[in-house]
Amino acid sequence: MRRTFLWVGIVATVVGYLIWTVSTNDNGSTPAPALVATSVAVTTTGESTPHPSTVPSTPRAKASPTPNNLPPTLLLNAGKVTRRSVITASGYGFDSFEKVRLERTVGSAKPQILVTSKTDKDGNFSGAVFKIQDVWPNGDQTVAVIGLTSGRRATAQFAVEGGMPGAAPTTYSGKPMSQVSFSGGGFHPNEPITIYFDSLNSTPIGGLRADSAGNVHVKGITVPPSAPGDHAFLLVGTQSQAPVRIPFSVLAFNPWLGLTTYTPQPEAIIGVTGHDFAPGERVVVFLDSTQGPPLANAIVNQKGEFDLKSAITIPWNRRGKLKVFAVGTVSQVVADTTLTVMPYTPTFGLTTYAGPPGTIVGLTGQGFAHAEHLTVEMVVNNHPIAFDIVTDSAGQIAHSPTIRVPDRAPAGKLPVTVVGEHSQVPASVTFAVLPLNPWISPVPAAGPAGIQIALTGGGFEPGEKVLVSVVGANGTGGAPITLAASQTGAVPRSGALPIGPNAAGKVEIQAVGTNSGVRATATYQVLRAS
Repeated sequence: MRRTFLWVGIVATVVGYLIWTVSTNDNGSTPAPALVATSVAVTTTGESTPHPSTVPSTPRAKASPTPNNLPPTLLLNAGKVTRRSVITASGYGFDSFEKVRLERTVGSAKPQILVTSKTDKDGNFSGAVFKIQDVWPNGDQTVAVIGLTSGRRATAQFAVEGGMPGAAPTTYSGKPMSQVSFSGGGFHPNEPITIYFDSLNSTPIGGLRADSAGNVHVKGITVPPSAPGDHAFLLVGTQSQAPVRIPFSVLAFNPWLGLTTYTPQPEAIIGVTGHDFAPGERVVVFLDSTQGPPLANAIVNQKGEFDLKSAITIPWNRRGKLKVFAVGTVSQVVADTTLTVMPYTPTFGLTTYAGPPGTIVGLTGQGFAHAEHLTVEMVVNNHPIAFDIVTDSAGQIAHSPTIRVPDRAPAGKLPVTVVGEHSQVPASVTFAVLPLNPWISPVPAAGPAGIQIALTGGGFEPGEKVLVSVVGANGTGGAPITLAASQTGAVPRSGALPIGPNAAGKVEIQAVGTNSGVRATATYQVLRAS
């Protein structure tokens, strides 16, 4: 009997609490009916059976059974609301000091978390507030409360009624030419909606159509070119005619440039990258000034970037600091950066660095201006000797040009200098002129008079002609014979030098280089007949 009276007391307390909750609101006006999941009646046996609540139950709420005496229950202070209004939730039937979470059920999608709260020692909570968002459609909405420790759950419903339409963007700030998406509700079913920026008198920037529930979802509306600052999107339904103003902050561009090198040489090709320009706009690139025709152009990608692999060729006649400019043709923003043009650094070389006068020397080199004329100069016996050659399209000495060490160049160091018509940076190497040491030898070295002998020798200027004759008392007075030195200055065994029939003793033979002027002598020994 005592247990029966105890249960009756508990039920009376609960019913009194519910009636107090329903009859109280913030403004003192007639309250909206509170939402109750279930109520319980106590039987004489102490078992509880559910029956319809005597408390107003519009809209209805549902509860999950729990092992406790009080089932988890969710109460809302309003059954019908419009967008942007606020609902206050309370409930009981949860564990003491338990965190609870309110969620909005969105079909098969992931529930939308609205607010979290915490129960008191008796498992009750109150004052959990959430706002009706612009994007929620008209009609019934289901809210659930879940005990995060106990797992207990209760649901309640309320209805969103048509009122002023509303919408929300994916972002409230962005740069011109970026894209924004919108979701909203409260429009007339299937009505066309026009999107403006800043003013209804401006040209529409987009359009869409509400669905059968008056909801809207649109992607990829482009922010028009605008000055940085506060602006707004305006959504107007052709039937509802209630403009929805969505504040939007236009951010400033802060473009910057990058170069593949900041210390190029003249005629170098420079790549340019740009960042933080308007997506989709054309950017034009200038060198040293934004006046005149651009040197290159590019289309900016959706990340606000561009990449020009070969944007600029540095002029051959520029040195020192130069600026690179990039101008957005839609955003009109300008970015610049500075590079420093370094001088040419040519290198010059020879295929051989030592040899006698007459030596043929090959020339090598690179780092000159492209296709420029080069002057190669040597000074021999105070007389300058110059040669002209041309570089290829890469600034290299091509086609293996050669020079010849001048005849009768004195032995010692011979500077060889090259300078380009455009590069104007001299490059120099030293050639060692070796002295000539000519010699001649008769073949045979001894024999009878009245015969012709051959000769061999060396140490003459490479490739020169050598005049050989008999001189002195045994000279015949005949014309000298001519021999040829090889490219190494050697005279191979050749010729037919006549020895006079009356010659006796030692016959002196002389060889003279026709280019170098060097002389060599030898003797032929005349043997008496036995």
